[in-house]
Amino acid sequence: MKKGFTLVELLVVVAILGVLAAVGIVSYNGYMSKSKVTVIKNQVNQVAKFIQLKMTECSMNPGSMNLHTPEGWNQYLYNPGHCVNSSLEQIKHGIYNHIDNTWNLSNVYEFKVKPLYTSDNTNPSQGYIHFLHYDQNGRKYFLLYANLGDHLPTEERYYKREIDFWE
Repeated sequence: MKKGFTLVELLVVVAILGVLAAVGIVSYNGYMSKSKVTVIKNQVNQVAKFIQLKMTECSMNPGSMNLHTPEGWNQYLYNPGHCVNSSLEQIKHGIYNHIDNTWNLSNVYEFKVKPLYTSDNTNPSQGYIHFLHYDQNGRKYFLLYANLGDHLPTEERYYKREIDFWE
Protein backbone atom coordinates (compact mmCIF):
# COMPACT_ATOMS: atom_id res chain seq x y z
CA MET A 1 0.00 0.00 0.00
CA LYS A 2 1.41 3.37 -1.05
CA LYS A 3 1.30 6.26 1.37
CA GLY A 4 0.81 9.75 -0.04
CA PHE A 5 -1.54 12.63 -0.49
CA THR A 6 -4.54 12.51 -2.72
CA LEU A 7 -5.19 15.14 -5.30
CA VAL A 8 -8.12 16.47 -3.26
CA GLU A 9 -5.92 16.87 -0.16
CA LEU A 10 -3.31 18.76 -2.16
CA LEU A 11 -5.94 21.04 -3.69
CA VAL A 12 -7.36 21.80 -0.22
CA VAL A 13 -3.87 22.74 1.04
CA VAL A 14 -3.25 24.98 -2.00
CA ALA A 15 -6.65 26.65 -1.53
CA ILE A 16 -5.92 27.33 2.15
CA LEU A 17 -2.52 28.80 1.28
CA GLY A 18 -4.14 31.00 -1.36
CA VAL A 19 -6.69 32.37 1.11
CA LEU A 20 -3.96 33.04 3.69
CA ALA A 21 -1.81 34.82 1.07
CA ALA A 22 -4.75 36.98 -0.03
CA VAL A 23 -5.52 37.98 3.56
CA GLY A 24 -1.83 38.70 4.17
CA ILE A 25 -1.51 40.94 1.11
CA VAL A 26 -4.58 42.97 2.07
CA SER A 27 -3.28 43.35 5.64
CA TYR A 28 0.17 44.31 4.38
CA ASN A 29 -1.20 46.98 2.03
CA GLY A 30 -3.30 48.46 4.84
CA TYR A 31 -0.29 48.46 7.13
CA MET A 32 1.88 50.19 4.52
CA SER A 33 -0.75 52.87 3.87
CA LYS A 34 -1.08 53.62 7.59
CA SER A 35 2.71 53.69 7.96
CA LYS A 36 3.07 56.25 5.16
CA VAL A 37 0.44 58.49 6.75
CA THR A 38 2.25 58.24 10.09
CA VAL A 39 5.61 59.11 8.50
CA ILE A 40 4.19 62.25 6.85
CA LYS A 41 2.51 63.39 10.07
CA ASN A 42 5.78 62.85 11.93
CA GLN A 43 7.68 64.88 9.32
CA VAL A 44 5.21 67.76 9.65
CA ASN A 45 5.44 67.60 13.45
CA GLN A 46 9.26 67.58 13.34
CA VAL A 47 9.31 70.66 11.12
CA ALA A 48 6.68 72.36 13.33
CA LYS A 49 8.74 71.67 16.46
CA PHE A 50 11.84 73.10 14.80
CA ILE A 51 9.94 76.26 13.79
CA GLN A 52 8.48 76.55 17.30
CA LEU A 53 11.98 76.22 18.74
CA LYS A 54 13.30 78.99 16.49
CA MET A 55 10.33 81.23 17.30
CA THR A 56 10.85 80.64 21.04
CA GLU A 57 14.55 81.47 20.65
CA CYS A 58 13.53 84.69 18.84
CA SER A 59 11.23 85.69 21.69
CA MET A 60 14.04 85.16 24.21
CA ASN A 61 16.95 86.53 22.16
CA PRO A 62 15.85 88.60 19.15
CA GLY A 63 19.01 88.25 17.08
CA SER A 64 20.22 85.83 14.44
CA MET A 65 18.28 82.60 14.10
CA ASN A 66 21.53 80.65 13.51
CA LEU A 67 20.23 78.85 10.47
CA HIS A 68 22.37 76.84 8.06
CA THR A 69 24.40 78.69 5.45
CA PRO A 70 25.96 76.43 2.78
CA GLU A 71 29.73 76.01 2.97
CA GLY A 72 31.61 78.50 0.80
CA TRP A 73 28.65 80.84 0.60
CA ASN A 74 29.84 84.32 1.44
CA GLN A 75 26.32 85.73 1.72
CA TYR A 76 23.19 84.38 3.27
CA LEU A 77 21.34 82.07 0.90
CA TYR A 78 18.05 83.97 1.30
CA ASN A 79 18.65 85.94 4.45
CA PRO A 80 18.47 82.87 6.69
CA GLY A 81 16.77 84.83 9.32
CA HIS A 82 17.15 87.52 11.82
CA CYS A 83 14.37 87.62 14.38
CA VAL A 84 13.83 91.36 14.01
CA ASN A 85 15.43 92.51 10.75
CA SER A 86 14.02 89.81 8.45
CA SER A 87 10.55 89.78 7.00
CA LEU A 88 8.23 86.86 7.67
CA GLU A 89 8.88 85.61 4.13
CA GLN A 90 12.65 85.83 4.59
CA ILE A 91 12.41 83.88 7.83
CA LYS A 92 10.26 81.26 6.11
CA HIS A 93 12.84 80.86 3.35
CA GLY A 94 15.68 80.76 5.86
CA ILE A 95 13.98 77.97 7.80
CA TYR A 96 13.15 76.14 4.56
CA ASN A 97 16.76 76.39 3.33
CA HIS A 98 18.03 75.15 6.68
CA ILE A 99 15.77 72.08 6.58
CA ASP A 100 16.35 71.49 2.86
CA ASN A 101 20.15 71.51 3.30
CA THR A 102 20.53 69.72 6.63
CA TRP A 103 17.65 67.25 7.02
CA ASN A 104 17.03 64.05 5.08
CA LEU A 105 13.27 64.16 4.68
CA SER A 106 11.84 62.03 1.91
CA ASN A 107 8.50 61.61 0.19
CA VAL A 108 7.27 58.14 1.14
CA TYR A 109 5.16 57.86 -2.01
CA GLU A 110 7.76 58.87 -4.57
CA PHE A 111 10.93 58.00 -2.64
CA LYS A 112 12.37 61.40 -3.43
CA VAL A 113 14.33 63.39 -0.94
CA LYS A 114 13.03 66.78 0.14
CA PRO A 115 9.22 66.73 0.18
CA LEU A 116 9.05 70.17 1.84
CA TYR A 117 8.33 73.11 -0.46
CA THR A 118 7.73 76.79 0.11
CA SER A 119 4.45 77.50 -1.54
CA ASP A 120 1.54 79.87 -1.81
CA ASN A 121 -1.15 77.20 -1.92
CA THR A 122 -2.62 74.45 0.21
CA ASN A 123 -2.82 71.84 -2.52
CA PRO A 124 0.27 69.63 -2.25
CA SER A 125 0.60 66.35 -4.13
CA GLN A 126 0.60 63.20 -2.02
CA GLY A 127 3.56 62.97 0.32
CA TYR A 128 4.51 66.62 -0.09
CA ILE A 129 4.40 69.36 2.54
CA HIS A 130 3.77 72.99 1.62
CA PHE A 131 5.27 75.65 3.90
CA LEU A 132 3.39 78.95 3.85
CA HIS A 133 3.41 82.18 5.85
CA TYR A 134 0.58 84.55 6.71
CA ASP A 135 0.22 88.02 8.18
CA GLN A 136 -3.52 88.44 8.66
CA ASN A 137 -5.38 90.73 11.05
CA GLY A 138 -2.27 91.34 13.11
CA ARG A 139 -1.53 87.63 13.45
CA LYS A 140 1.69 86.34 11.89
CA TYR A 141 2.03 82.60 11.53
CA PHE A 142 3.47 79.78 9.48
CA LEU A 143 1.38 76.98 8.03
CA LEU A 144 2.54 73.46 7.20
CA TYR A 145 0.06 71.71 4.93
CA ALA A 146 0.63 68.07 3.93
CA ASN A 147 -1.12 65.60 1.65
CA LEU A 148 -1.22 62.29 3.55
CA GLY A 149 -2.14 60.30 0.45
CA ASP A 150 -4.55 60.36 -2.44
CA HIS A 151 -6.02 57.03 -1.28
CA LEU A 152 -7.69 58.81 1.65
CA PRO A 153 -11.08 60.54 1.46
CA THR A 154 -10.78 64.29 0.86
CA GLU A 155 -11.80 65.17 4.42
CA GLU A 156 -8.96 63.00 5.82
CA ARG A 157 -6.34 63.63 3.16
CA TYR A 158 -4.73 66.82 4.45
CA TYR A 159 -2.85 67.48 7.66
CA LYS A 160 -1.96 70.97 8.80
CA ARG A 161 -0.07 72.68 11.58
CA GLU A 162 -0.06 76.39 12.35
CA ILE A 163 2.89 77.95 14.16
CA ASP A 164 2.61 81.50 15.49
CA PHE A 165 5.43 83.97 15.00
CA TRP A 166 6.30 85.67 18.26
CA GLU A 167 7.47 89.27 18.19
